[in-house]
Amino acid sequence: MLRYLRASDFRPKEAFEKMVKVYKFKAKHEKYFCSKSPSEYKELLSQNFITILEDRDETGRRLILAKLGDIDTNKTSVMECVRLNDLWMELAMDEEETQKNGIAIILDLGGLPMRLFKFLTPKVTIISALKEEMRPWKKIDIHVVNTSSLLDKLVSIVYPLLGSGIKQHVRKIGNYCTESPWTKTEVNN
Repeated sequence: MLRYLRASDFRPKEAFEKMVKVYKFKAKHEKYFCSKSPSEYKELLSQNFITILEDRDETGRRLILAKLGDIDTNKTSVMECVRLNDLWMELAMDEEETQKNGIAIILDLGGLPMRLFKFLTPKVTIISALKEEMRPWKKIDIHVVNTSSLLDKLVSIVYPLLGSGIKQHVRKIGNYCTESPWTKTEVNN
């Protein structure tokens, strides 16, 4: 409950309404959420394509790095990736400092294999975006780095499907958003 209260500046009615909305969404889209213990995701976690970075940004936000080019599509399904993302987001939301300051997600698209595009269906993209939009973050920014002209064209198809709430938090997708402070050098270190 505290994560919802902090995200709403301790407005109980707003916090409760958001919590109910999230739990209804979870009930409707159960397969998009992590429901097992972290030990049951050991193999998936060992692939290290999503990581919570040790350092925070200058505003105290938790940093999560998702290197989508590192996903082995021969070993991993789209739903496993979505659930792993949920596991990391829930872990980050448990931290009081993250509840107070928010989160910055860095999506590194460098080396993204063409076979990964089978994951980027409109339904998965929209539901995943809605999940992040509904989470009780005080502040969230999504920084997309290491794109290519091909990726920019593909994103141009998916981006209009996203809700306005999530669009305002996305940084640097080709010509669609504002610049991101993250550079290739920072992401790859």
